[in-house]
Amino acid sequence: MNPDSESDAGAHKNLRQRLKEATRDAILVSAEQVFGKDGLHAARMEDVAQSAGVSVGTLYNYFHDRAGLVDALLEERRAGLVKKLDGALSEVDERPFAEQLETVLHVLLAHFEAHRQFLSIVMQGEHAQDSSVFPASRRPRETMRAVYLRLAELSERGVQSGELRAKSADLYAALLMGMIRSLLIRTLYETEATSPVTERAPELAAFFLHGAATQR
Repeated sequence: MNPDSESDAGAHKNLRQRLKEATRDAILVSAEQVFGKDGLHAARMEDVAQSAGVSVGTLYNYFHDRAGLVDALLEERRAGLVKKLDGALSEVDERPFAEQLETVLHVLLAHFEAHRQFLSIVMQGEHAQDSSVFPASRRPRETMRAVYLRLAELSERGVQSGELRAKSADLYAALLMGMIRSLLIRTLYETEATSPVTERAPELAAFFLHGAATQR
């Protein structure tokens, strides 16, 4: 076989693969927007296809049903968040705990700010029992569980370094989760434009470390 022919065939195969991946990504971005805006039960697959600029048939070639599309979207965004968190935890490992905490909070808030509609989907379905929309293996609570486990790891670092007291250490990750969830839910319901939610990371870190009492 002509080596040039083999090279051309490989190039065409790579191009097709890139186009396929680009189409899949476009569908997921559109699904995030449509599901987040219209709600998981009201949104139509036809609207997702139109937003992505593909035919309904093409959409179903990539995702057989709504549950499969939601499943893929949740996993894609969860995996992206986990990768960012793990990278941040590794990068700041040797730094003071307060700096580690603020960095991780910033990464979390930045991810959800960039994927605001994904946040809406997670909040809609975190406790949903409808397996036709949320497959059991990828329900939204899996995203929050991934966050919780990494906050627990971070908290343990603070305890081990002596910067957090050991007493009640089992509550730290849950307390951080509560603070983060409350702030994110607030951003979903704000009707007026405000400053980026990432700007609140230092405040959250300070509140966790020092509480709400005035300094005396």
